[in-house]
Amino acid sequence: MRIFILLALISFPSFAGVWFDMEAGKEYSILQSLSLPQRERSGSFLEVVKGEKFVLKEIIGIGMGLGLFNFEYKSCPGPEMETEVEVYPVYGTSPLVEIGAMVAVNCEFWVYVELKDFWTQSLFE
Repeated sequence: MRIFILLALISFPSFAGVWFDMEAGKEYSILQSLSLPQRERSGSFLEVVKGEKFVLKEIIGIGMGLGLFNFEYKSCPGPEMETEVEVYPVYGTSPLVEIGAMVAVNCEFWVYVELKDFWTQSLFE
């Protein structure tokens, strides 16, 4: 029984945390891949691959019941890269939580989360 509890505790950090618990300055890995439409190339997509690293720069309340998680995108293809905002489901949430995501100039990865969802599973670990 103790071994089972120990294994559960060791494996716990591999699960995603909640949005509210994320801290500025820490590095996180994205838990699912995203395909973001590029602004400058019609029909082209920037593929954000599961496991890529991001550093949380800040969390900003932007009104309208939204929070903005501003990350440094460690695998950014270039500082001029920009994408459109796309809405994605966060896998494994019930009820289903959706977020908005985009890449802005200077390799910033923006994730929009409704304030009501701050206590749900995040897109990062």
